Formats: sequence, C-alpha cells, structure tokens
Amino acid sequence: MRVLIVTYNYLSGYGGGAYGARAYINAFAALYDDVTLLYPARFGGEPISDIDSRIRGIEVVDHSSKLSKAFRLFVRGIPHRFEKPFRELLNKERFDLVVFQNSKCSTGLIERVHKAGARVVVQHDNFEEEYTRDNTAPWMRPFLLPPVIRTERKAVREADINLALTPADADILLRRYGKGMKGRMELLYTFEYRPLPDRVPNAVLRPVFVITGNLGAQQTRDSLFPWLKEYYPLLMREVPDAELIVAGKDAGEDLRQCLDRLGVELVDTPPDMSVVLDRARYYICPVNRGGGVKLRVMDGLRTGMPALVHRVSARGYESLDGLSVFTYDSPDSFVEAVWSMMTSPETAEHRQAAYRSHFAFESGVEHLRKIMAKI
Repeated sequence: MRVLIVTYNYLSGYGGGAYGARAYINAFAALYDDVTLLYPARFGGEPISDIDSRIRGIEVVDHSSKLSKAFRLFVRGIPHRFEKPFRELLNKERFDLVVFQNSKCSTGLIERVHKAGARVVVQHDNFEEEYTRDNTAPWMRPFLLPPVIRTERKAVREADINLALTPADADILLRRYGKGMKGRMELLYTFEYRPLPDRVPNAVLRPVFVITGNLGAQQTRDSLFPWLKEYYPLLMREVPDAELIVAGKDAGEDLRQCLDRLGVELVDTPPDMSVVLDRARYYICPVNRGGGVKLRVMDGLRTGMPALVHRVSARGYESLDGLSVFTYDSPDSFVEAVWSMMTSPETAEHRQAAYRSHFAFESGVEHLRKIMAKI
C-alpha cells in the first residue's frame, strides 16, 4: 500500500505538536513500506530529525506574501500551503491512502483524494475549535474560528477514518459534526515517537515539583499565572518544604518577575529538559484550556514521576488515573490530589512500567495496526 501523509507541524521543532507528529508518522512507516511525507518548512533544506529513514520527505516552503496568505485563508478558506504541491503530486503518482495530520491541512483536498480512488484518514490532535479559541488573542477569534469550524466539520464528515487522541475529543467531534458522517471515528491515543531506552526512575527524595512547557504559548500563560496566584500558595501551605521549578522557552519578562517575587526557580530554555526533570520528584501540569493531549505530561511520566494535572490536561491519560496521574479542578480537589499523590504506595518502577505498557511506541504501532486493518 502506498501512503501519503500531510502534516501541519514543523518537524524541526521541539514542541508537543512536533513530538506527536513524529510518533504517528513513524507508526505509519512501521506498518507500510512505501510512505511519502509532505511537511512544512520555514526555509529550503530545513533539517528534520527522528523521522523513520525509509520515509520519502517532500518539504513545502510557503513563499506567499502576508497579503496572499490572508486572501487564501479569509477568501478561499484554505489555511495551509499544501494545495498546489499536493495537487501536482496526486497528478503524477497514485496513492492508496492519504493521511492528514490535522483537519486544517485537509481543507479542499479530501474530495480530490476520493476522486483519485484513495482512502482518507484525518487525525484530530484536538477539538480544533476549542484549541483555536484557547490559543488565539480575543480580537482574532472572529476571523479564525469560522474557517476552522468549516474545515473540521467537513473533515469529520468526509473522511473514511477519523482518528481522535482522547475520548473527550472523540465525543465532542461526534456530537458537533457526526451527523452525516461517511466514515467512522476511532481512538488512537498518544504514544512515544521511538522505542524507549531503559531509564532508571527518578530517585529524588525531597518534595521538588516541576512545571515544563512552552512558557510563551497562550494556553500556558493563561493557565500558569492564575495557578501561581491561586494554587501555588495552597501547595506551599500543605507542603511547606516544597520547591518548585518552572522550565521552558519564551518565559517573558512578566513571568520572570512573577517567579522571582515568589522565589520560584526559572530554567529558561534548557538545552536538555531531562536534566531538569532529573532534579524533581513530582510533575505538575497546570494548563486548564485547549483540547487534545498535553504531551508535556509525558515528560514527567516517562521518568516514573507521578503527575498533578488539571482535569483538562488529564485527557488521554485516563489509563493512569490514580496510579501516576492525580487530577484536580478546584482548590479543594487540588489539596486532595496533592496528598493522594504524595502518599501513594506505588513505586517509581511500577509507574514507569505502567507508562511503558500504555504509551510505548510499540504499543502505539500495534493499536494503529488494528485500526487500519478495518479500512
């Protein structure tokens, strides 16, 4: 089977989108011998890493002016750069399966794939309407949300298989757009993008907590500042000797000053996040908005750390609830989750083994194999 994958993510990046995209791209490459990948690049010859070497990669650089991009989005409703190269590729070559790694990059292309006699898979990294709303400045939402909604609706209804990453996303996509679906919805979940090396679990004994992520992202900023105001004092009240580390890129001067006033350590753009994680005993994800899976939670879980996670960010980690993931959505449930986590009898080795069984690359490939066997 010849497979064409179109990804919306910059694969040279280090954020959750890039990590997740690599996992699913590599999983398809593990199932099929002939895989072509269309991926975006900011400039020609941009290197990508951690992608299966058997994949034929075709980078797509967008040389359009800002005015042309605005016309393409707001007049034609096309939020991506793939229309022309995709059309040219489909005219030259025959594919049996086309995978769109985000509903946005499928805009205007699904019907063309079906006319060419190929099947369509659309991967939904999140409920795109929710993600766009929570990661866009308020003044931009009226312009961006309508094309996002139209695209997501069409993708759900026209794809042969829709792949959702969490039960919550699958449920809302079906409720919003499921009427008239031609295909089916499947749960893909999330997993590592390569086999995990053996790793000794963290052995830190002091109550050191760590928060990681892109500190400049809208959903992170809108969650972290309120968390520091409301929940950090609760943490220090319950665990007076607790230490907190915040690590990530693009912190911004306002966050720097806030953390400095609180006496919280900031590790700005660490070259190796594992070095920071090795200093901690507990992981925290305070993000309370945006859909999909928060891959940053995996940073803590793969080390054997338990994670204190807002209920919104616990989507996709339901299998580890009460074992490695402890959720909250209010001050009272936060305090309860802190003590449940800190008094849990589970060992780091047990938590790490459970994480591997659910989120290892090999597990993800096998799950995808079962889904694709029914196409």
